[in-house]
Amino acid sequence: FVQDYDQTIEVHPTVTHRIDDFNREIRFLKNNFDVVPLDQVVNRLKSEKKFKKPTVAITVDDGFKDNYDLLFPVLQKYKVNVTIFLTTGVIGTEKRLWVGRLEKKFLETVRKEIRLDGIFKGVNFDISSIEKKRKVYLQVVSRLKNIDTKERDRYLQMIGKKLGTPLYDSPTMLNWDQIREMHKANIHFGAHTVNHPILTNISLEEAKKEILDSKLKIEQELGQPIKHFAFPNGRERDFNEELRQYCKDIGFESVSSCTYGYNDSKEDVYSLKRIGSEVPISLYALNVFRAFHIKEAKP
Repeated sequence: FVQDYDQTIEVHPTVTHRIDDFNREIRFLKNNFDVVPLDQVVNRLKSEKKFKKPTVAITVDDGFKDNYDLLFPVLQKYKVNVTIFLTTGVIGTEKRLWVGRLEKKFLETVRKEIRLDGIFKGVNFDISSIEKKRKVYLQVVSRLKNIDTKERDRYLQMIGKKLGTPLYDSPTMLNWDQIREMHKANIHFGAHTVNHPILTNISLEEAKKEILDSKLKIEQELGQPIKHFAFPNGRERDFNEELRQYCKDIGFESVSSCTYGYNDSKEDVYSLKRIGSEVPISLYALNVFRAFHIKEAKP
């Protein structure tokens, strides 16, 4: 969450969301839906009980510090519960997710162009303005998401050297004290792996360890079972049936994807679909109503 997009590379609202837009979405959701905790949605789906009216649960991925600074006050204002899926390896540290490290390097580089070899075929990319940096950054991330994690890290190191060293890096992720404070205020937390790899780009054993270790770390810090998991990147190809079964075996009660849509049966709980944020609010409302097949809305 941000106040504005001025110094942000990734500006799509499903990734970087203005807090004012989130305020509008909360008002819209409360006017037209039951807004309930993820636990309640999952339990009702599993029991095959019908919902009294269209019902939504709000989820947020990764565990950025802005969830405390910007999101938490809005949730308290509207008395709304969310589930935040935590990438535990960066919580309470000055580390960033790999996309965050890359974003910072693009933002702060003084270079006007960069030549990238290998899978980028020696193209010279123009990065002489923030708009051009955004375009190139998205191209680079799109390519790196779809290769082996170790190969991706080699490319990140190469690109990082070319772009130069960023300035001092202040913490961008939540710490455990902030998480415990939000937890006491009825904000829920789920697991989102340790290091945020695309799980089908690493070995099955590594993927299982990423899932289990993130679950155990949050349980250790909060002193209660962690029942919900969201897999990084969220596409169908980023997860598989072996990992879905493993999540069941170690005690997760749901798995969330980023597949668009609504959920209406107990079969959905280990493949929960979600509806991403959009702007303006009219487009967001249209997407939500389309998913629920609703024709009329309250303003």
